[in-house]
Amino acid sequence: MVYRNFLLLLLICFSATVSAQKPGLSKWWVQFSDKTDSPFCTCRPAEFLSARALDRRARAGIAISENDLPVNPAYVNALIVSGCGFIARQNG
Repeated sequence: MVYRNFLLLLLICFSATVSAQKPGLSKWWVQFSDKTDSPFCTCRPAEFLSARALDRRARAGIAISENDLPVNPAYVNALIVSGCGFIARQNG
């Protein structure tokens, strides 16, 4: 019984939170599948990694790979031009 009441309370709180959002405001998760035609190159890591990050990676013996490259700016610009109101946030 307590468990059922807890679930009901949780559902009510979740519903109130969802309905309190601004109308017309949507959030989307955009994930790019490649880094084709990127202006960045693993041969020039100082263009996209800080000196501190490069030192840390050198001490740990971690090589720079294609996974370290930033998102292609052309992809981000295409989202902005399409009117997404895009705010970029990258994990890293």
